[in-house]
Amino acid sequence: MVMLGCWFAGDVPMPDGSKRSLADSVPFRAVYIHALVRDANREKMSKTKGNVVDPIEIVKQYGTDAVRFTLASMASPGTDIAFNVDRTEGYRAFANKIWNAARFLFMNVDRAAELGIIVDPKLLGGMPTVGDKAPLEARWIVAELHATAAKVNQSLENYRYDDAANTIYQFFWGSFCDWYLEIVKLRLNFDDPTKRDETQAALTTLVQVFEAFLRLLSPFMPFLTEEIWHALYDGKPPAKSIALASYPQADDPYIHLKRIDQFSM
Repeated sequence: MVMLGCWFAGDVPMPDGSKRSLADSVPFRAVYIHALVRDANREKMSKTKGNVVDPIEIVKQYGTDAVRFTLASMASPGTDIAFNVDRTEGYRAFANKIWNAARFLFMNVDRAAELGIIVDPKLLGGMPTVGDKAPLEARWIVAELHATAAKVNQSLENYRYDDAANTIYQFFWGSFCDWYLEIVKLRLNFDDPTKRDETQAALTTLVQVFEAFLRLLSPFMPFLTEEIWHALYDGKPPAKSIALASYPQADDPYIHLKRIDQFSM
């Protein structure tokens, strides 16, 4: 696998467009041995018992990304994975939630474009930042994103894929959808010309946070994030694949934690 990976990745350029060296072509340098996957009752799968789960059928029914996310979210160290189809169904709903959020975002981007309000693609690809004079919800969601990225990166470094997956899930479903989207709808006022700057700033922050979230989620749900990410850039992304884009990194932890506390109050 390593030799084939080097062979096929040799012609793929680096994210900055430079030629990929042989050392950078190595697909992986560490091997993670996960726990045994058992059935929902924690019994070892056996054809004799008739409790074998056909992964192909599960993928056909719930989608590849939902199955991947299920396994990642249950991969606790030292504990066998009790694979439960109900969890997979729940993460399929999570994928649908992402699609719905993407549709909401694209709808507002298109509506803004009709009024001449454009989100500059050059502002995407990194980690969003906002000043102290930005609306409270903008400062809060950016702070939440940075805090989430910090937790996810630390979990990945420690091979805690379950913690990383659950942290991303909680950020998107709780912070982004349940709170931020509902608040930002009030800022996207396309009917009032006097609030054009406010609408521009709100839409820019919304797109920036969502784009960074897609890159954060991409190792867990690569197919869904790839398609939405390309659509976000209108088919002209800065890299051939979201897998080649920079992975979100947090900064200024003190400032972001302070902003989270301000919103909580």
